Amino acid sequence: MAISTVVSQNPIQNCLNDIQHRFYSVQEKICGLCSTDSKVYAFLVIGRVLQAAALVSLAASIAFTFMVGPVSLIASIPAIALGILGTYIAGNPQELNDLLQMSRPFVPGQPVGLINSGNNCWLNSSLQLLVNSPSFHRRMRQIPEFSQFLDAYTTTRSGYQKVASNIDTHAIRQFLSRETAGQITTSHTQEDSAQLFEFLFQGPNAIYQFEQRLDGGVPALRREPMIQIDLSPHPLPNFQQLFNNYFDYRSNIGQHIQLFLEQAPDDLLIQAKRFYQQIDPTSGALLQGKINDRLDVSPRLNFPDRFVRSRQAQEYICDGFTIHYGASQDIGHYTCYLKVGNAWWYLSDSNVYEVPERQAFEAMADGYIFHYSKAT
Repeated sequence: MAISTVVSQNPIQNCLNDIQHRFYSVQEKICGLCSTDSKVYAFLVIGRVLQAAALVSLAASIAFTFMVGPVSLIASIPAIALGILGTYIAGNPQELNDLLQMSRPFVPGQPVGLINSGNNCWLNSSLQLLVNSPSFHRRMRQIPEFSQFLDAYTTTRSGYQKVASNIDTHAIRQFLSRETAGQITTSHTQEDSAQLFEFLFQGPNAIYQFEQRLDGGVPALRREPMIQIDLSPHPLPNFQQLFNNYFDYRSNIGQHIQLFLEQAPDDLLIQAKRFYQQIDPTSGALLQGKINDRLDVSPRLNFPDRFVRSRQAQEYICDGFTIHYGASQDIGHYTCYLKVGNAWWYLSDSNVYEVPERQAFEAMADGYIFHYSKAT
């Protein structure tokens, strides 16, 4: 796969962006306090108001025909136009909000959008999490296809382009399909985004190498690409407790399993195991589904010292997570939230825009894969 992009920094563009930022800073004070849902709802209300105004104007022009004559019907033309505009706004509030947000000037260092050319939102959201977490770059650099992607993404970002229009993530999907012997398909079907992390961080490239003890016995090495927390207990405890349970739990056959690390890692990659497969005891059929429960997630997470041989506790801060919308892993849509500097960004394929911090915190409850960095 060849990815090429050549963009140079433009001083005039930088100046124009600075002027735009000053203008949009005022807009941010007015509109930035509203969540995305509130803005979408506002477009819906505006559309309905315009529709109502159009109906009133049309009714008035018809009524005046009896007093003034047919010439008053000319007033119905703007009324009809107003009604068409209101219908469009009311019918496309999300799209209009995306357009409004995308019209904002480029912020230096912000994430750039990725085009979805074939139901690849699962891949785009995962790549965004990887490319904006520098600790993963070493492993990505070892694979030519991902190294080229990193270079093209960086060049697009430094060139103040909002969308990496020349990056074909479907080509990466085709590469993954070959490397996984078809487990990831090349067709336009939805995939589980966790598969990308499992491919990159498998075997000796695993992010985590735990010391595992069964019933307090002889320690054994256990490699894992992610910390995969179980969501089966109900009601669900908070995210911190679910995280702790990963390191100290009992298996289905009653074994007491404990996991330890030599020292607290630099960052945490955590998968909330929302997707499940189980056999129907009556029919014997394979059932697939998703746990849609909202999680009690805190932006800060503690790594307890009892799971670290060095006995040093560590605090982490969430700076990115993906969300899956849909009933199962075969359908739906993936999005991503990333924190760059002090700002949070919402990413849905090519749509990228800044959101208030509290909106990102609220969205964490629906998260699927989380990235936490060490608190400084």
